[in-house]
Amino acid sequence: MAIDFALTPTGDADVAGSFSGLLKARPNTTLLDPGEDSRSIKSFVARADLEAPGESIGNLILTSHAAPSGILALQLVDGGSADLNYDTFEKALQDNQNVVRASATLVSRAEPNAGIIVKGCDLGRSPEFMALLQAAIGKATFGIIASLYAHCAGHDPKNGGWIEFMQYEFQQDYFLSKDNTFDKLDPVKLRTLTRGKLIADMKANPHNRRFDGSSFPDAAWQAMIPRLPALNANKIPKPTRKQFTAKFPPDWKLKPFPLQEVEGDKLLDIERFEVVNVQQTSWDVADIGGGPPPKKESPIAVRRAFMRAQLATDRRYQASHPYPVYKRHGFASLDEFVNHFDWGSNDGTTWVAKTWRFLKAIPVTDPATGTLICNRYTSTSRQEALLETNGLLFAAIPASP
Repeated sequence: MAIDFALTPTGDADVAGSFSGLLKARPNTTLLDPGEDSRSIKSFVARADLEAPGESIGNLILTSHAAPSGILALQLVDGGSADLNYDTFEKALQDNQNVVRASATLVSRAEPNAGIIVKGCDLGRSPEFMALLQAAIGKATFGIIASLYAHCAGHDPKNGGWIEFMQYEFQQDYFLSKDNTFDKLDPVKLRTLTRGKLIADMKANPHNRRFDGSSFPDAAWQAMIPRLPALNANKIPKPTRKQFTAKFPPDWKLKPFPLQEVEGDKLLDIERFEVVNVQQTSWDVADIGGGPPPKKESPIAVRRAFMRAQLATDRRYQASHPYPVYKRHGFASLDEFVNHFDWGSNDGTTWVAKTWRFLKAIPVTDPATGTLICNRYTSTSRQEALLETNGLLFAAIPASP
């Protein structure tokens, strides 16, 4: 049987909530640890070429923090940037199209359906980035598959083994600043944002649907957002968490147990609701053309018009770019992107785009049965329901000449 080779940012460390323990328990999988100073995609591919030379290769598995805008928290080459985004990846391939190319011997060992599997949150929502990664390693040999939702791993505390599952991260953004002052909450706007309005907006947002396209019922939304936290521009409310008890398919013969995630050295309940004052992106004032930028007390329309004019001169924000920045963040146009955020500077040297984001994270379950859609691996067993062939949970690009 073909071997799957895997890479994690944490290497061989079996920390709870990491993919290392899970991948070591996953059958027919070899977790490669190229070393603390050489844990890049390039080193991983080179190491896979040397491992088990007489065996065929099924998949190359990459696990990492990721984002739907096309960001993967892995180095492309040793000593490179810790975060790989579309622009740096595109430039690296323009400079050297073989920068991480699979060798002829590795290609010769690949199974006909060999793939690159990226277990990274929401990266499947960036097919443009996926295509770059596939082209870099070898699109004629490898298809590529990536997660459409937050991808998680955790230890089974009662029965041993490891659980692999996904999470929804539903969100709703609001412009809550004063119209004439950057990044200062407006009491009038806050009074109109009630828990009822938030729940209605969350439910109406087409991005906040279950993977099969259905909506959570009203009662579920009421339970998922039990209260609206008080907002303070100087102190973000702490996330509220509640226990999520996972149920499993009856034939797995597993009793329900609560899922948890790691934060620092703590294990916390995995279902959470939080408010974040998101800083989407930033620019040094010295790099902004068009004269001095407006003051933070200028009307929001003036500040948005200024940034729209500046961004329109940047190739990455133009519609002719193969993957405009506004598209990476889910917007149809530059205007839509600019109008979504509060723009300005608090220190006079850096301009940022900010918004208030309300986020609800909850594990992905079967809409009909409520069972957790997951894989479970132990040293002696393999139970799988989270299948990479499920096009509602994973995005895929097939191999092509």
